Amino acid sequence: DSMKHHRFRLPSGHFTPAMLASLAVCRRNITYWSSDSLDYQRLPVEAVIDTLRSNPPQPGDIVLMHDDNETTVRVLQELLPEWQAGGFAMRPLPEEARA
Repeated sequence: DSMKHHRFRLPSGHFTPAMLASLAVCRRNITYWSSDSLDYQRLPVEAVIDTLRSNPPQPGDIVLMHDDNETTVRVLQELLPEWQAGGFAMRPLPEEARA
């Protein structure tokens, strides 16, 4: 996809000083999230929706979701229109954050 280095998402959000040092040496940027949808737990669609509705995203938030299951697709089909109707716009990370 022409990107020299993808941003790095810390597995489970956990990191060590050694991991951060290694990422710095490799000149890798880290992306962290504001809200975890818990979609990786393979919960029912309504449970994931309830989780996200109970703590809705705020401007600038990054919601962690995974693209490897049908639950996430169904959750997004339900919530994206709601979030957009509420004034949210979905945007990629800024170029300087993706470099």
